Amino acid sequence: GKSYFRRGRNKQDLNTALNLYKESIDLDPDFAIAYTALSRCYMNLYWFRYDHSQFPLIESEKAIETALRIDPDLPEAYIAKADYYYHGLLEYSKALEQLQIASKYVSNHSEISLLSALVYRRMGKWDTAIEEFENAYKGDPTNLRIVGNMGETYAFAGKYQTGIDYFDKYLILEPDNAECYGLKLHLNLLMDGNTVKARKVIEEAAMNNISPYVISIDALYTPPFMLDVYDGNYQEALDFLSTTDWAGQMDVMQYYPKSMFQAMIYELMSIPEKAFAYYDSMRIVLEKNLKEYPEDPRILSSLGIAHAGLGEKDKAINYGREAVRLYSLEKDAFLGLNRIEELALIYVMVEEYSAALEQIEILLSHHGPYSCLLYT
Repeated sequence: GKSYFRRGRNKQDLNTALNLYKESIDLDPDFAIAYTALSRCYMNLYWFRYDHSQFPLIESEKAIETALRIDPDLPEAYIAKADYYYHGLLEYSKALEQLQIASKYVSNHSEISLLSALVYRRMGKWDTAIEEFENAYKGDPTNLRIVGNMGETYAFAGKYQTGIDYFDKYLILEPDNAECYGLKLHLNLLMDGNTVKARKVIEEAAMNNISPYVISIDALYTPPFMLDVYDGNYQEALDFLSTTDWAGQMDVMQYYPKSMFQAMIYELMSIPEKAFAYYDSMRIVLEKNLKEYPEDPRILSSLGIAHAGLGEKDKAINYGREAVRLYSLEKDAFLGLNRIEELALIYVMVEEYSAALEQIEILLSHHGPYSCLLYT
């Protein structure tokens, strides 16, 4: 399958891998490294929210402890334990401690440097993260997770061209990766806000038989149809949304149903009755999902946007604030920015502009996609 360096494998692939590792363990109950791989599969199921219950956390920890009982010197077990603390519990110092232990047992430290870089980025220590990424790259320059994450990290440090250069390196190794084209599209927009270069990325992708629809599925930041929105071609964007089965941007970073984009486009077209109808559709979808995941900050933020679009100011603000509380910058200096951006949007939508500016000031004072101009 594709080497998704941010989104992760799909649920079906992860479940297939889980079953294969379980079969391996059934054949050889002392196969220690299989337990570590099993643990990391469970963590991917949890982190990418295919199963955000306690079950994958419990099974991941159980597999790690079994591996360590079989082989106390197994570096993969300590790396898996670091992944458990990093993705499972968001306990970054403990994750780094486990990586330090793992480093005693390996000669090639690329995997350890990569995971260390991701942890430091999550802590908001971007300079240290870049240093660790560079160390990882020196040891394994064809590792797609390393190359892709370096592109994204340099971009968030305001070094757009360096970021694009790394995405080009990535596409040499895997020229049909839609996610990478989506990120390259986004960076070209960040550089100067000009959609012409971004559209050239779509043309480049088409040469590898990747359509805007496929890029939209994997887009982490800017789905290609948004270029029509930015250019004022609203009907073209609506046509895309109405003629495809694209469900929206729903990944570890955000949870935006298709109806949210339709509502916002109709607002831009000054057709308030249709915007209201789509915001209400958005609300219904999100409320259903919230029953299953009652403390999911992505869903709470999006519900805030939906209620803001419906003119329900107090509900909108409360949902947005609760999302920020549940997933603060202290908990995650990287993804926590998404919640603050969404709260700022909610405040703008309900015309609380001073409160919106306070959130924007926070965004501008931290590394990330909202403050890049500070570091150019």
